Amino acid sequence: MIQRPSTPEIGSFNVVPDRNGNSMLPPMPSNTAHEPIFNGGGEEAIRKFMGNSAPVNTSPVCDPFYPALPGGTENAVPVTGPALNIVEQIDDLQSQAESLSKSPDVTYTDRLKKHNISIDRAKEIVDAILFKGEYQETYQLTQKHTVTFKSRMFSDQERALRALESLSPQYPASMAAIVSKNNLAASIVRFAGRDFTKLAFKDKAEYIEKLPEPLVRLLAIKLGKFDQMIMDIMDDGVIENF
Repeated sequence: MIQRPSTPEIGSFNVVPDRNGNSMLPPMPSNTAHEPIFNGGGEEAIRKFMGNSAPVNTSPVCDPFYPALPGGTENAVPVTGPALNIVEQIDDLQSQAESLSKSPDVTYTDRLKKHNISIDRAKEIVDAILFKGEYQETYQLTQKHTVTFKSRMFSDQERALRALESLSPQYPASMAAIVSKNNLAASIVRFAGRDFTKLAFKDKAEYIEKLPEPLVRLLAIKLGKFDQMIMDIMDDGVIENF
């Protein structure tokens, strides 16, 4: 009978020897909070980041956006730390929107009040999107600096989805970084005294890549608030109110 070596511990993980006596980390639990988005969850998360709240198929099938890792999701390593900040903050905004939309007592004007927007102001924003193709708004980033965003076109969403398909990210943090860069590059109009209106998307994306990570995170939070405002204004209440 072959005597297997003992199982030493490294941090909070047990090192499990394989059949040849080599040490290997055990598979992660399949129901961890930071499990990769497989089995139908990836499309829903993508739509969250893209600002599309339409229902998606959540049946337990292999997600086309994210091919499974060898050995299945049990081998997934959780993503923790600062890398999850953007994911958590965007999820918080989405959760707030979903909780509002599910409440029968919340009206269209109630959702506008959340953004301190009157019906008349909402009408102006709707008209700008319908007849001019975009709406712009400026946000205070610091006491000295502002950033101006514009609403995105459907082609911008398609570009971001193509990036996800080609890069095939396997974890929420990776997906958030790709979508944040694409959305920021597509929406940024003016920032730090620079006008981005005449720059190509590629140049704007490269500019975003070279910014400090905390700054990109802050810009993504501001853009998330802008996107949520546009989503609420262009909700079903537009039909009844305009």
